[in-house]
Amino acid sequence: MIHVFNKNENAIHGSDYFENLSHRSNIVLMGDSLGDLHMADGASDTSSGQEPCKLTIGFLNTNVEERIDQYQAQYDIVVISDETMDVCNAILQKIL
Repeated sequence: MIHVFNKNENAIHGSDYFENLSHRSNIVLMGDSLGDLHMADGASDTSSGQEPCKLTIGFLNTNVEERIDQYQAQYDIVVISDETMDVCNAILQKIL
């Protein structure tokens, strides 16, 4: 699991967890800062060496007016001031 304290997929390389997931090529990345977009850096489909397919969801809760353009330019989806996770849950339900 990639979380606030490791913030980078490289932290799990070589672990059993990584080996179990190494064949997967899709990532749903959720973050609340522009720096969070780098959490999947280093992730690749080890069988093909290709970059994974990523869906990025950004949560923008403060300074919305001054940061909305940056978030929309960087994230695929921007969720504004909504802590319900309804958007993410709906997407995951469609995927699963």
